[in-house]
Amino acid sequence: MGCSVCLTDPGFDVDAWITSDVRTLHMVLMGREQIRAAIRDGRVALTGTPALVRRLPRVLTLTTLAELAGMDGLRQGS
Repeated sequence: MGCSVCLTDPGFDVDAWITSDVRTLHMVLMGREQIRAAIRDGRVALTGTPALVRRLPRVLTLTTLAELAGMDGLRQGS
């Protein structure tokens, strides 16, 4: 089973929660901010089963959108 993000509640149980302000989450998803730094600083909180919480930082490290947009600042050393 994969992960998904829904615009409307499909009625399933939530496996993991990500709590963050919009700007920080945007920066993480676009590859401009390291998620582990945002977690350390308290700007991102992960809640859920221990196995999922451990995996989320790897899953959220960089989106395909960031790579396609040329905004891969973490890999380019920005």
